Amino acid sequence: MQLNILPVQLIEAVFNVIIFLFLFWNLKQSDWKNRNILVKYLTIYSCGRFLLEIFRGDTVRGVIGGISFSQFISVLIWLGLVVWYFKKKSRIKKENVL
Repeated sequence: MQLNILPVQLIEAVFNVIIFLFLFWNLKQSDWKNRNILVKYLTIYSCGRFLLEIFRGDTVRGVIGGISFSQFISVLIWLGLVVWYFKKKSRIKKENVL
């Protein structure tokens, strides 16, 4: 009997190293304060985690609305990022009007 198992933990570890290198490179740029390092991390990690959870097949940790708990957290992060983006956009618009 052959099991087709994808090494999700190994892929996630490599993915995290790639994110680190990308963000570290951004941090080394001259204008790093305006580069939104945390926003980039949350966006990249939550998208990657959502996709990796599809292949993990781990329902032991819970399922909410047909998606895993980790995928649910990723969706909450996306919603938080959308709210942050529109608040930032609104604030910039107000500053330009004044």
